[in-house]
Amino acid sequence: MQNMVLFETTESVIEVLWDVALAFFVTRLALVYFAVVFVPTCLISYLATCNDGSLLHRANIAGVVAAQLLVTALAARGVVVHFQLPHLKSLRLAIGGVALGFMLGARALVAAAGWSLFVGGGRSTALLLAVFAAMPALMMALERNPAKHLEEGDYHHETGLKGSLSDRM
Repeated sequence: MQNMVLFETTESVIEVLWDVALAFFVTRLALVYFAVVFVPTCLISYLATCNDGSLLHRANIAGVVAAQLLVTALAARGVVVHFQLPHLKSLRLAIGGVALGFMLGARALVAAAGWSLFVGGGRSTALLLAVFAAMPALMMALERNPAKHLEEGDYHHETGLKGSLSDRM
């Protein structure tokens, strides 16, 4: 009987374990990002569509879409800062893509229950979903890249701010 070996070398085992760990990391961050956006988006949609004279009952669709975009931007910034995501566009797009999958699944479940998650037509929904998926990567435009500013000597590694903390106090 032939000896069956699953992995030939230790390097292949480490490579598979690294891929599993990276997939778990991306999925966990995507789930956090999805949850932080989903709850306020549902609340905004509910307030915009309820008929009991609430605050957003007479708001136009553009205002509701702008509020949902603001929630998405704040959530993406919060996830990037809290989890200290590196400046890797591929990693951030992967997080946004997996979170988009979670959002589409939740949207399908909510639609099956007969409630609309997004206020507006197909264009505003497509815009919100596209921005939701791309927002972690779009946050890179607002951040300083630490690799570019290390040689300047004025980049504070912990805060990402220019200058030291003692200079700001």
